Amino acid sequence: ILCILILGVFIYMRSKDHIRTLGLSGFVPAGLTGIVLGILSSFLGIGGGPFNVAIIMFLFSFDIKTATMCSIITILFAQISKLFSVTLTVGLQVFDLSMLPYMLAVGLDQLHRSPQ
Repeated sequence: ILCILILGVFIYMRSKDHIRTLGLSGFVPAGLTGIVLGILSSFLGIGGGPFNVAIIMFLFSFDIKTATMCSIITILFAQISKLFSVTLTVGLQVFDLSMLPYMLAVGLDQLHRSPQ
């Protein structure tokens, strides 16, 4: 399935100028797309970035920057739900979280330095 998705993204991105997008809008299509992309990325064990961007561009006629932002938000919510799921079932004690404070500090520093 992963190979088929990668091939589909490759073909779409190479020929996106010749493919007519759907131009969907509204809460229901956006919500359903987010749920499907979240399930797909969780099922395949991937972040889903390239797949999300290609599908969002096709379904909603977004430019690549807007689709990337939407993809990041979709991944954020998928990972938050995964974090809650792991916390409630296995627990966080099975993970080495010693680097987490440093990673958070660097992430926040980069966020602070990024141009608005």
